Amino acid sequence: LRRVVPLRRTIVSVVIAAAAAVCGDAQAATPSPEEQLASRYAPVVALKRQRELCGPGEAYRPVLVDVVLGRNDVSLFDGSKRRYRRVSRAPTATDLFAGPFEHYVDLPGHPVSDPCSYQHWFRRVGARAPNALYAHIATESGRPGRLALQYWLYYVYNDYNDKHESDWEQIQLHFDADTAEQALQRPPVEVLYSQHEGAEQAAWDDEKLQKVGGTHVVTYPGAGSHANYYRNGL
Repeated sequence: LRRVVPLRRTIVSVVIAAAAAVCGDAQAATPSPEEQLASRYAPVVALKRQRELCGPGEAYRPVLVDVVLGRNDVSLFDGSKRRYRRVSRAPTATDLFAGPFEHYVDLPGHPVSDPCSYQHWFRRVGARAPNALYAHIATESGRPGRLALQYWLYYVYNDYNDKHESDWEQIQLHFDADTAEQALQRPPVEVLYSQHEGAEQAAWDDEKLQKVGGTHVVTYPGAGSHANYYRNGL
């Protein structure tokens, strides 16, 4: 099964978990097993509080990519052969899906001459955007009895050593199961946190893995870099 479900529900001011977003008549429907699984294990994200704009702390939080799409101050560029030609303004998800690999989204701001410009922009355009993440359930051909529940977190900007626009991070839970229905009947066996070019693994009963309510794993993203860590620290 390949599904992407936006998830959102604020727990406290600096952490998020989520419940599957629904609308219209779907509100009365019983959540699917995939939605139940995603909601049960949605992570808690602890962000370092930023007390003043452009000061120490985390300036960004996980949001839906809709925050940056369909805006006239955002452009779609063609970077093939280093020509960097603007293709269009206000790109949509459809534009990205249909375009070639060389197309990329360019946000207003400059990471070298004015890195704080992204914070000002996000404060303006993302002020009302809910905390959010995406859930994706995947199986691998030839690997029966193995199911992955992935959570994808989107940050508008990576403000650390490798400064860049748009930053995707991931938390992944593994189940000894073939379906979401089976996974609902048993705990995960392990968890993986994305960290820069790699990942860190923990067994479900590992002491370093913190949980809220017994199922919501806690991650401590590095301030600015958003790499996921099991403990708060420097």
